[in-house]
Amino acid sequence: MLLAVATIALPSFPALATEMAMSPHEPDYQCDPPVTQLDMNFCARDRWQAEDDRLDALYERLEPTLSDLAATALAEAQLAWAEYRDAECEFATSAYMGGSIAPLIYHDCRQALTAARADELAAYIDDRRPDAERSDFEELEGEQRAALYTLYFHMASNVPRSEDLSAADTAWTNYRYTVCELESILGQTSGRQNCRLRVTEQRLARLQNYLEQRR
Repeated sequence: MLLAVATIALPSFPALATEMAMSPHEPDYQCDPPVTQLDMNFCARDRWQAEDDRLDALYERLEPTLSDLAATALAEAQLAWAEYRDAECEFATSAYMGGSIAPLIYHDCRQALTAARADELAAYIDDRRPDAERSDFEELEGEQRAALYTLYFHMASNVPRSEDLSAADTAWTNYRYTVCELESILGQTSGRQNCRLRVTEQRLARLQNYLEQRR
C-alpha cells in the first residue's frame, strides 16, 4: 500500500521478493491467457497490484471524510490488516517454498485479502457495514478455534509452519480487534458485534480451506 500504513515491509520471503519485485529486468510474460508458470506467477502479481491500487484509492477517498477519532482508528485498522495480510500469506505460501508455484500462491493470497479489504472500505464510503451471515458469536468462535487447532495438529511435526500459523493467528486476532473498534466508531451500536461475526466467518473459511487442501 502507498498510504501511511505502507511502510510495513513485505513478508519475510527474501527470495520471492527479490525474484519478482527487485529484478532489474522483468521477463516477458503474457496474461491472456497465461501459458507458463512464469506467466501465471507474474499475472498473479499484477492482479494483486491492481487490487492494492484500488485499496489505496478507496482509502484516500474515505480518510478525509472521517472525524479525527475515526481517521486514527482507520489508520490503526489498516496497519493491523497489513500485518495480518503479510503473516497470512507467508503461512499460505510456506508449504510451497522452493517450488515454482510459490509466487502464484503468495500473490493470489495477497490479491484475495486485498480485494476483500477494498470491498469493506467501499462499503464504509457508502455508509454501509458488510453484514455477517451468522448470529451466534460464541458458536462461530468455537468452530474457528477448533479448525485452527486441527490445523496445528496436522502440522505438529513441522515446526516452521506451525510458527508461521501462530504468527498469522496472532496478527489476525489483533486485526479483528482493531477493525471492529473502527466499525464501532463508524456506525450502529451493533457495529462491533456484526464486525466480530463477519471477520471470524472470513477466518473460519480460510482455515477450512487449508484443511481441505490437506485431503
